[in-house]
Amino acid sequence: MTSSTISQKNSSTSRLLFYKVIYMPYKLYKFLKTYITLVISVFLVIQDFQAQNESASEIIEAIINSDFETAQSHELDLLKLDVSKENTAQHYLKIGDAFYRKEAYSRSRYYVDKAIHYSNMIKNDKLLSYAYLRLGNIFLQDWKNQEAIDAYYKSIDYSKKTKNLNFEALALTNSAIIFRRMKEYKKALKTCNSVSKSISASKNQINLITVKSEIHLDLKQIDSSLYSINKGIEMSKNLNYNAGLIDLYTKKGIVFCLKNDFENAKKYLINAEKVIQDNNIKNNKLSINLKYAKAHCFYEKGEYEKAILELNEVVKLFGDTINPERGRVLETYLLLSKSYKKLGLVDESEDWYDRHTQLKDKFETNQVKTLNKIYKEDNEYLDSEIEVLKKDKVKSKQKYTSILIVFSIGILTLILFLINYRRKQKSNKVLFDDLLKKINVLETTEYKSSTSTTKEVIIDDAKVAAIIKGLDRLEQQEYYLNYNCNLRSVAKKVKTNATYLSKIINTHKNKNFNDYINDLRIDYTIKRLKNNKQFRSFSIKSIATEVGYKSDYSFAKHFKAKTGFNPSYYIKQIEKLEAEIK
Repeated sequence: MTSSTISQKNSSTSRLLFYKVIYMPYKLYKFLKTYITLVISVFLVIQDFQAQNESASEIIEAIINSDFETAQSHELDLLKLDVSKENTAQHYLKIGDAFYRKEAYSRSRYYVDKAIHYSNMIKNDKLLSYAYLRLGNIFLQDWKNQEAIDAYYKSIDYSKKTKNLNFEALALTNSAIIFRRMKEYKKALKTCNSVSKSISASKNQINLITVKSEIHLDLKQIDSSLYSINKGIEMSKNLNYNAGLIDLYTKKGIVFCLKNDFENAKKYLINAEKVIQDNNIKNNKLSINLKYAKAHCFYEKGEYEKAILELNEVVKLFGDTINPERGRVLETYLLLSKSYKKLGLVDESEDWYDRHTQLKDKFETNQVKTLNKIYKEDNEYLDSEIEVLKKDKVKSKQKYTSILIVFSIGILTLILFLINYRRKQKSNKVLFDDLLKKINVLETTEYKSSTSTTKEVIIDDAKVAAIIKGLDRLEQQEYYLNYNCNLRSVAKKVKTNATYLSKIINTHKNKNFNDYINDLRIDYTIKRLKNNKQFRSFSIKSIATEVGYKSDYSFAKHFKAKTGFNPSYYIKQIEKLEAEIK
């Protein structure tokens, strides 16, 4: 090895040693500096995030506890925070939920609408499914059935996109409540059964059971209702769900009241009251339902003064703003009228009945509107299927001769139809004119009988006279409009048996019971359609339900048998006549 080679090797070793001694600590220093800077940055971000969360929580709390004007200034503070649109939507949903729990539904809707706006901006289907579910619940509580249905269908759409079976089940459950309100009981029950397996044991499952028990009650399926109620009570106890327990105890009291078992009815209504008192629960809806149930039982027992006391408490709970679409308002007014009448206090009875009648008209308009919406949504699938069939028909090839034959037959059929139609129109016109004359005579007769004293027909048999008088009273109360009106129920009302009542009607009304009831219903319908424009705007199915028929087919059949033409023709002619007068 040469001296130069040795020298180069020593030089290389010296540089390596210098690197180890000087450069490596420097590199370590740079690494530590970078690491410490990163740790400090992360710490500051976490601190900032926590500060923002604390700040957001404080602002949300301030909004919830402020009046509307003050809350708007707090909203500006919320928007100034460095948060994403998703967080903003979640904040608004949290505020909306808080107001919903406080039963401040208009303010709850205001913030849920804002949450929907921000959720739409970022196309967050999960947030939208919940927001529309909450919006539907707000409308449901406010008895805005049309808007509730719209919101629930949107929630279902978004829930399907995100595969959120829980939200979908909740929206369907609450849709069943709307169907029940519209007296679509079978559809409501079918909807409940379709979602029962999708909801696990929870408050939501108890709410579903409660809805099912109410539908069974509407269908007069007392035992099925009681089975659901008992199941719900057991679950409510296990989950310590007091609101569900109160509601179900109340319903159980109603069931026993319907069975005329007033001791058990009283027992379960007291149980509901005890849960409210022991847990200091402040819930107007639960209190209203409980007090109304107690009043109903007192009325059925004949304790009318006690019924009135409970009903007056219910009226106080309604507050200053009376909404006919909020639960129990119409029923409360009607039961007050009936209770005062039983006590012979005619003025008070008429006053409450007038209030009931005035509010009922407002209620009917929204009811029919929503029913039409339900039918529209239900028929969407059927319409799409029909459209597919039409396209298939267009695509199919047909021979020219077949088309010609079909066309010829069609023309001939149309000509025959038009000839028959014109004849029928002339015949219907004659029948319509005769019917109008009869209505005018009937209304004149009713007016005279109400303004002058007429001598009553004397009936020797006191029992028969009492029954005839009872029938007259039921006619004045329009009991025949109740779809549960039948020979047995009327016999019970006039305090006789069905066989004897049937004979009396045959003898004194010159018709059988069914013809007697149908004549009363059709006469009522004819007069009301003539004098009430709003009633004419109802669908035939809704009119049928309103006057006591379970199906529009049965109503149309009896209407035509009585008048000679269909209800739709009569409505059109009345509208036409009214337009000519104007």
